[in-house]
Amino acid sequence: MNNKLNKIGIIDCNIGNIYSVENALKKLKCNYEISKDPKIIDKSEKIILLGVGSFPAVMKNLNLYGFTNLLNKCYKQGRYLLGICVGMQVFMTSGEEEATTKGLNFIKGSVELLKFSKGHPIPHMGWNEVFYKNKSNINIFNQIKNKSSFYFIHSYHIKIKEKKVQTLLTSYGNNKIVAAIKKDNIYGVQFHPEKSQSVGTQILENFINL
Repeated sequence: MNNKLNKIGIIDCNIGNIYSVENALKKLKCNYEISKDPKIIDKSEKIILLGVGSFPAVMKNLNLYGFTNLLNKCYKQGRYLLGICVGMQVFMTSGEEEATTKGLNFIKGSVELLKFSKGHPIPHMGWNEVFYKNKSNINIFNQIKNKSSFYFIHSYHIKIKEKKVQTLLTSYGNNKIVAAIKKDNIYGVQFHPEKSQSVGTQILENFINL
């Protein structure tokens, strides 16, 4: 996979199950590269950052492997970034999981624990509908119907403190959860597209074709 045309770089620094995403990209027959080396990922036109586990652990590994500087560089250059689950959360200013931890600060906001609602245990896990807010239209949702269902598993969610960000939402008990974001060249989804069957595959395909 040496062709740089439309190459997707998948960051591998022990922060998520990259193989589920890899299997989805294989089905789409796209040109991708998985690496723990920021210099290799830097050759990609678009980058996917997925995260599983805690906000502090993901940020620690991004810093340890040297990806924090790369992601800052790519954001400033206008390269497309897609954050999945905690990979989206670390785009925020800070996270409140375990202890207050600095994020990448691409979007002004924080990551907070979901509020308990009777009959809605934490973590929020399973299929849930994603709906549009104020006619917001994020283009990686092209060809996807409003209120399509995606697979979620998370205990924390993002709180955005700036107006420039486009959002799509989902509901869980008394929680209104930001399910997807777009700001400039940054995209993020709280759900797992690689586990969301055909609609999730469409999300990834749309990102590839930006």
